[in-house]
Amino acid sequence: MPIRSSISFQGETKMPHRMQALLLVLFCLLLAACDTSLATTNCQQSFTFLGKSPGTGKSNCGSTVFWIAEDVTGECQTTHLIQVVISENEAFVAMSDVKKYEDWAWMQEGIEHLSTEVPIELERHGRLWYFPGASWTIRAPVTSYDYKTEWKKEFKQYSSCENQWNEEYGSEEVLSPEFAGIKGELVYFYPEGLYIEYEIAKAYYFARSGYILVFTQQPALASGDDTMHGFLLFREDVAFSKLSDSEWASGALRVFFSLLHAGRYGEASRYCGKGCYTWLRESNPAVAANDFPALLMYGCKSNGLQCLEINRIVRVQEISPTTFKITVEFKDDEGKIFAIKAEAQPPSSHSFTISEFSYTVKKVDDRFLVEGLPPYLQ
Repeated sequence: MPIRSSISFQGETKMPHRMQALLLVLFCLLLAACDTSLATTNCQQSFTFLGKSPGTGKSNCGSTVFWIAEDVTGECQTTHLIQVVISENEAFVAMSDVKKYEDWAWMQEGIEHLSTEVPIELERHGRLWYFPGASWTIRAPVTSYDYKTEWKKEFKQYSSCENQWNEEYGSEEVLSPEFAGIKGELVYFYPEGLYIEYEIAKAYYFARSGYILVFTQQPALASGDDTMHGFLLFREDVAFSKLSDSEWASGALRVFFSLLHAGRYGEASRYCGKGCYTWLRESNPAVAANDFPALLMYGCKSNGLQCLEINRIVRVQEISPTTFKITVEFKDDEGKIFAIKAEAQPPSSHSFTISEFSYTVKKVDDRFLVEGLPPYLQ
């Protein structure tokens, strides 16, 4: 809001020139502080997916919740817990301020005690995003030069404010990613984001419930040099059973190792077949035979198992309609390919490295279970 200022003088008293100059400087500083177009707040957003409850939210029998963390740096310096609730096909959103900046340990620990649906994280390959074995891809939308020029000109009329833009146009000016092999219906978009000329920062696929969560990276800045990143939530138009069993098996294997690497042993045990536990029981006789999370924890922390994330799926072989042999590469915490040095059998004295590891995944009813454990190092 502009500041109106007047200086009045009584009688013959005159204000010294130095004082007038000082007041003029102060006036200009106040004006700049009140005009957001002149102030720089440099509020930079970052998002973290925390978890999702089971279910689809399509019926009145129950809802599903997505928990998302937002941290904002700069002068804003705030932390939000965003809850997107889907109930009877409608999206409702609640946002709470977290007392301590960037403090999410309490929330991550709390989610460990809840039943959740673990997603498959899509990987970037050039402009395409997909997960190994998937028959579909997504990519950021591509627009024409004329369209870019027109919207940039119009966006300036809103003082480069994404909230005003989204309030005016709603989903009409939200450009969805380009889907190939799958069709996504927009369920929700975060109003603090601008969804034109963006890049994809991260994407998750929830195979059981058919949701796709896309976090966006917007290179353009709002007034104050604030970022306009956000996220979009889609639901598949087709049933998730479109995925082949080999894709389900590959996804289950990837999720299993991701959970072990994250220390989420209770959730990981849901993906572990009976063959996982024989060696773990023998190595940990003091642990109850049916305490599956504890057995996996000791395996990763004490028994020499290298609980790493999968770098890529090398090949998938269908042994039978319900059994798949999947060969993978792992990556260490520095992102390097994990390899084990092995000695050749006599009479050869040469050593060699192993960087590919094979696992059996079996379909049991409607679940896909992993038979096997992470690589072992003494």
